[in-house]
Amino acid sequence: MGFMMRAEILTDVTFKKLIRTVVGAIKNPRRRAILDALCNYEGLTLEQLARNLKKRGYYHSRSTILEYYVKPLIRGRLIEQTGQRLFRISCLGEKIQRESKQIEEYTDLVNQGKCYEAFFLIALSIAEGQLSYGQLTEIVPMHTISRIEKRIEPLIKKYAAKTHYFVTEDGEGTDGNCPDDIPASGREIFKLIKGNGGIPAAELFELTPLFPRTCYKHLKRLKERGLIRSQKQAVSFGLTPAGRKVADTLQRIVAHIFFEMNKHVPKSLIVDYLGTQEQYRRA
Repeated sequence: MGFMMRAEILTDVTFKKLIRTVVGAIKNPRRRAILDALCNYEGLTLEQLARNLKKRGYYHSRSTILEYYVKPLIRGRLIEQTGQRLFRISCLGEKIQRESKQIEEYTDLVNQGKCYEAFFLIALSIAEGQLSYGQLTEIVPMHTISRIEKRIEPLIKKYAAKTHYFVTEDGEGTDGNCPDDIPASGREIFKLIKGNGGIPAAELFELTPLFPRTCYKHLKRLKERGLIRSQKQAVSFGLTPAGRKVADTLQRIVAHIFFEMNKHVPKSLIVDYLGTQEQYRRA
């Protein structure tokens, strides 16, 4: 299944809003502390939560805890309030709490503002490879990309635009042989391009003993004769090893949220939509 087919879940307004609510909720250390506490009990009152937070060095009034830490977790469906004024963690909350533990050291990096950093990483995880600048602008606003790059620099790789060379239809008809008036070095370059089915300029320079400036002269002559063409590949982004860990964890969080919203949908269909069986099994 192609990138855009699976990544379109990131453009669904309702789903995107819930992702923001959930991911935004767990970026706060006090909310994560509340989830940790509720994992160890059947339920806790607001007073018990306040005492638990105090043990962890967080001193807040019960009204502050309720308004700024508990209610966002309720909106994200991570905790529930029972009739006995007890708060307990939900099934979704248990899963999200477990996943967030895996990326706790990077939480501040990926949960800024509208969570564009998280969407950026999730898109790269879904793609299982590099994404071009243009593809990413379908997931996050164009004007945010440079800011996102700076914030999550340890997690992503940026690949500069590259010029690729390919043999043209006229060149294909030569059976690998250039016209005699093309110098020997130019004919060798042509064979390298044809033999590799197209090649980036940087790799071509490594395969030939010629200086880049000399190589460019031969490339220019081959292009003028209509034997080769050039194509510029756009700037693209990938993940570092640390970025892969964070992005895959965020994608599993997305899978949990998606299943929470679509409990009537068979898991097999969700697997097809979100990713591989292995990814969902880990989720």
